[in-house]
Amino acid sequence: MRGARHTRIALALALGCLVVLPALAQAAPAARYRVSGARWPGTTIRYYSTLDSSWNWSLDHAVASWNSSGAAVRFVPTRSRASAQLTIGLERPHGAELAHATVGRHAGATLRIGSRTARTTVAARPFTTHLFAHELGHVLGLDHVPATASCTVMTARLLPACVAAQVPRAGYFDCSPLSIDDVRGAVRLYGGRVKAPPLRRPCAYAPLPPALLRVTLQPRSSATDVGTLTWVAPRTQLGTWQTVVERRTGPGCTTVAKVWTLAPATTRLLDAYRPADSDGAIPAGPVCYDLYTRNTAQRTSPRRRVTTTWSPPALAAPAGISLREWPASTVDYAFSATLPDTASVRVQWGAAGACPATVDEGTAITTSYVDGLGPVLLYVPTGPGCLSWFSVDPSGAESTSAPTQLAITHADAPPG
Repeated sequence: MRGARHTRIALALALGCLVVLPALAQAAPAARYRVSGARWPGTTIRYYSTLDSSWNWSLDHAVASWNSSGAAVRFVPTRSRASAQLTIGLERPHGAELAHATVGRHAGATLRIGSRTARTTVAARPFTTHLFAHELGHVLGLDHVPATASCTVMTARLLPACVAAQVPRAGYFDCSPLSIDDVRGAVRLYGGRVKAPPLRRPCAYAPLPPALLRVTLQPRSSATDVGTLTWVAPRTQLGTWQTVVERRTGPGCTTVAKVWTLAPATTRLLDAYRPADSDGAIPAGPVCYDLYTRNTAQRTSPRRRVTTTWSPPALAAPAGISLREWPASTVDYAFSATLPDTASVRVQWGAAGACPATVDEGTAITTSYVDGLGPVLLYVPTGPGCLSWFSVDPSGAESTSAPTQLAITHADAPPG
């Protein structure tokens, strides 16, 4: 339509990835920018948006990109629809189309964004910003140019490499999607000066989240408690970040042994020694806790660290040991014993009067389990001797209790 020309960009999202589709309009291959619309008079273009606030982040950044480009023209929001030169709103998409806009100066100029276009997630924001910047370029009077490696925002097809460049690292985005060629086109229409490169620069999605206050580690209240962490959560931005606690061990506290991710309102954490759990068996030595907040853009606050020195609780020795000799022809003893929670038992044999004092002394006795008999001892030497019973920490640290010693005289196996 000659007086109200619209240019449409055909892009789609599938499975979280950009799918590039053929565009409906292409410029001559030699052009790096293309002017096809009439320039607006003056240095401002007043716009009125009917979009809800979920679009604001992307629209504001697209507007800021053009306003800071060096071209002598600015997009300025207005609260009066009657005084607006450009109206921005939502529209039901047509096929794969995500957005379209009138090109250049036009009475009743419009920019329409597709209602299915992603805009709320952090990952979608750079793409939606790029989409708005593209359509605002049309409003200025710029037309499509061929897809090139320059990542020109006015290309009718968005290159995968340009999409990747929009997210330089976690928590950041390319806050100026415009290329030098895009700005040159705007400067040709409106005057001004192309700002020196690089225009592209990483910007954070959100400010650093607030740091936690008054972090303390209270002393252990029982033999198995490492301690209780307490802190004060800032009242600002509640719900937009999480509290993260890292337990670090080893020399210099360089090993991250366990991580807790907590709601912002949580202000207390008890860490306890649980040798049966892979992340609860804490080795003796220094233990550090790093506490910080992390927002949805994966930015983290300054860390607060508290340290302590940990030694696992001493294991109780086996108690209440009872033996039943030769309960079966192939079993030397059936036994019962009371052990600490999660601990296992190790039995060492020594000659009479020479009871083993550690698990490294004497001869290891095989322990097993037999249905109908329960735990049993196998291959116990006959004659006088001494059995030393040890509780063993199952965490892999192989800490052991003091021995419970029991003198025995093991008889030969009964005949038959």
